Amino acid sequence: MKKNVPKWVTTLSLRSLLLLPLALTLALFAGVLVLMYSNLNHVQEQSNIVTRQVESSEAAAKLDQKWANVRILTRDMLYGDVNVMSDTMEKIEAEVAAINTLIETTFLNNPLTTDQERMVFARISESMTAYLGLLHQSTKTYQQIYDRWWLDTPQMWKPLFYMVSQVEDYSVVNDDLDTFTWSVEGQKLVNNLDYFYSRLSQIISMRELVEVDLVRMFHDNALKTIKQFSYVPAVEEFNDLTFSSFTETMNFAIDLLEKDVSVELRRIEHAGDVRSEIESIVKLNAEQRQLAIQASHDAVDQLRTIQIAAWLIAALVASVMTIYLAHHIVAIFNQLSESLGAMSKKDLTVHTKLTGKNEFSKLAKDMEASMKTISTVINDVRDQSNEVSSSSTELAAVMTEASANAQEQNSQVELIATAVTEMSSSSSVVAKTAKHTESKASSALEACFDGHEIVEQNKENAQVLTSELNETAEVVEELKQRCHRIGEVASVINSISEQTNLLALNAAIEAARAGEYGRGFAVVADEVRALAAKTQQSTGRIQNIITELQTNSDLAQDRVESCLQRVVTVHQSSQEAVEKLSSIQTSVSDITNSASEMSVAAEQQAQAAEEISSSLNGIKHVIEQNLVGIGQSSQASAFLSELAETQSQMLKEFKLQ
Repeated sequence: MKKNVPKWVTTLSLRSLLLLPLALTLALFAGVLVLMYSNLNHVQEQSNIVTRQVESSEAAAKLDQKWANVRILTRDMLYGDVNVMSDTMEKIEAEVAAINTLIETTFLNNPLTTDQERMVFARISESMTAYLGLLHQSTKTYQQIYDRWWLDTPQMWKPLFYMVSQVEDYSVVNDDLDTFTWSVEGQKLVNNLDYFYSRLSQIISMRELVEVDLVRMFHDNALKTIKQFSYVPAVEEFNDLTFSSFTETMNFAIDLLEKDVSVELRRIEHAGDVRSEIESIVKLNAEQRQLAIQASHDAVDQLRTIQIAAWLIAALVASVMTIYLAHHIVAIFNQLSESLGAMSKKDLTVHTKLTGKNEFSKLAKDMEASMKTISTVINDVRDQSNEVSSSSTELAAVMTEASANAQEQNSQVELIATAVTEMSSSSSVVAKTAKHTESKASSALEACFDGHEIVEQNKENAQVLTSELNETAEVVEELKQRCHRIGEVASVINSISEQTNLLALNAAIEAARAGEYGRGFAVVADEVRALAAKTQQSTGRIQNIITELQTNSDLAQDRVESCLQRVVTVHQSSQEAVEKLSSIQTSVSDITNSASEMSVAAEQQAQAAEEISSSLNGIKHVIEQNLVGIGQSSQASAFLSELAETQSQMLKEFKLQ
C-alpha cells in the first residue's frame, strides 16, 4: 500500500528539503539570539551598574582611609614639635584637597549618585572645611604660646640665684631683713618657683591644661613671698624683670589653652561628623552594590532561563519538521524500493507513479525510462541472439579457411628461409673470391715494374683471373636468379597477409555485431589483424632487402663482365708488354678498384642475406602465433554460439509489458 506524499515534498528540490530543517532551526536560533541580545543589553547595564557601585565602594573606602590619614596627621601635628606644624599642616590640607577631588570625580560626577548622597558629601566638605579652620586656629594658638614662652619670657634661674645672692648681701648690711627669716622664706620661694616653672613648662610643652590649680597655687605662694620682701631692691627688681613676665606668660598660655579646649571640642565634633558621614556613605554604597549584584544575578538567571526555553522550543520545532520530512522521504524511498525490488526479480511492470519537479521525481522518471529502455534492449537482444548464433557458425568456417592459408604461408616461408640460407653461402663465396681477385690485381700491378718476366707471370695470372671471374660471374648470375625467386615468395607472403588481414577484419565485424557476447572474439580478431600487419611489415622489409640484393647482384655482374673484358685485353696485349706497360698499369689499377667494390658489394649481400633470414624467422613466428590465434578464434566462435543460446534462454525469463 503506497502512502500519499504531499505535493510540495516532490516539488521542492532535495537540497531545499534537506536544508529546510536547518533553515528553520537557524531562523529560530536567530530569534533566540535577538531575544538574548536584548536581554544581554540589560545584563550589560546591570554589570556596568555593579562595576560603578564597586568603584564607588572602593572610592568610599579610599575616602575613609584618607580621612583616617588626616586624623593621624592631626594627632601627630598637635602632639609634635611646633616648628614642623606648618609642614604637617600642608600635608593635611593636601589630603583634604585629595578627598574633595575624589568626592568630585567619583561621586558628584557619577549619574548614579543620589541627591541624598550629594547632600551627605556637601556636609562632609563643610565639616572638613570647618575642621581645617579650627585646626588652623589651634596651630596658631600653639604657635603664639610657643613664641611667648621661648621668645618673650626671660630665663628664671639665673635672675633668681642672682636675687638670692643680693638679698643675702642686703641682709648682712641692713637690719630690717632677718637672715634666718630670709633663709627660710627664700628656700620656700625657690621651691615654689621650681614647682611653678616645671608645671608651667609641662602645660606649655604638652599644650594641655594639666594641674592648672597647682600651677596657680605655686605661683601665688611665690608671689606672696616676693611681695613680703618687695622692700628689698633685688626682690623688687626680680619681680619686675622676671617673675611678672612668667605671670603674664602663665595667664596668656592658660587663657589660650582654655579657648583651645572649646576649639578642640568643636574640631572633634566636626571630625566625628565627617567620620559618621563617611561611614554612612560606605554603608550606603555597600548596600547599593549588593542590590546591583543581586539585580545582575537576577538578569543573568532570566537570560539563562530564556536561552534554555528558546533552545528547547527551537530544537522541538526542528525535530518535528525533520521527522515529518523524514517520514515522507522514507515513503518515497519505499516506492522506489518496490520498483527496484521488482526489477531485481526480473519484473519490469511495477511503476512508482511519482510526479513532481525535485530529484526524487526525476529519479522516479529516470527509473521509469530505464525500465522502458531495458525492456526495449531485452527485446532487441532476443532478436540479436539468433543472429549471433548464425554469425558464429559462419565465423567458424572463416577461421578454418584462415588456418589452412596460414599453414600454406608457413610452408612458403620455410622455402624462402632455405633459399636465403643458400644465398648467404653464395654471398660468402663471392666475398672470398672478390678479396682473392683484389689480391691478384695488386700483385699484377707490382709486376708491371718488373719487366718481361713479370709480364709472363701477368699473362699466366690473367688466365687464372679469367677463369675465376668466369666462376664469379656464374655465382653472381645464380645469386641474381635466387633473389628473383625470393621476391616472388615475398609477394606470395604479402598476398597471404592481406587475405589474413581481410579475414580478421570480417571476424571483427561479426564480433561487433555480436555485441557484449562477441567482445572476447573481437579481441582475438584484433590480435589476428595485428599479426597480419606485422607480417606485412616484415614482408615489406624482405622486399626492400631483396631489391637491394638484386641491385647489388646486377652491379656485381657488370663488374665481373668488365673485369673479364679487361683481362682479355691484358691477355692479348701481353705480347706487347714493353709498349703497353703504362696501359697495363692503368688497367690493373682499375681492376683493383673494381675488385674492392665487388668485395664490398659481396659483404653487403651477405649482411642482407642474414637480415632476410632473421626477418623470415620473425615471419614464421608470427605465422605460428596466427595459427594459435585462429585456433583460439575457433574456440571463441563455438563459445560465442553457446553464449548466444544461453542468453536467449535468460532473456525469456524477463517479464515485459
